[in-house]
Amino acid sequence: MNHPALPTAQNLGYAGLLPFVVPAFLVWVMPESFAHQASEVFRAYAAIILSFLSGLLWYAALHPDEESEFAKQQLWHGIVFSLIAFAALFTPLLYALPALLFSFWLLRKAEVRLADKRYPLWFIELRDWLTRIVLASHISVWVFVMQS
Repeated sequence: MNHPALPTAQNLGYAGLLPFVVPAFLVWVMPESFAHQASEVFRAYAAIILSFLSGLLWYAALHPDEESEFAKQQLWHGIVFSLIAFAALFTPLLYALPALLFSFWLLRKAEVRLADKRYPLWFIELRDWLTRIVLASHISVWVFVMQS
């Protein structure tokens, strides 16, 4: 069964990948000074999106049927990921990128454990797909930064 929000969520999700995928490509083809700017833009966008996605845990925690201990864990996890995203803005790029990469992966794992029971299946599948592309983009930019 198709949910009425599915096409919009897919379109917005794929559009939201552009600021990950484009800089991950540009760092390899642009002159070095522009490539470094692209990696900085990538980091800023990654921090914003990590913080945004961590808010989904708050949504799941506020469900009226949620157990109080699970709800507390979701709220804490949501804040921790937002703080990691904020700290990544002030951390050297060489360390910020793997921290963000690991955080995106860990956030998805936290969602599976804490929140996926509240998400529709189509959303879970979309999140998994988008997360894979985000992780691959992080690896691309991080490899570039390590080599430069």
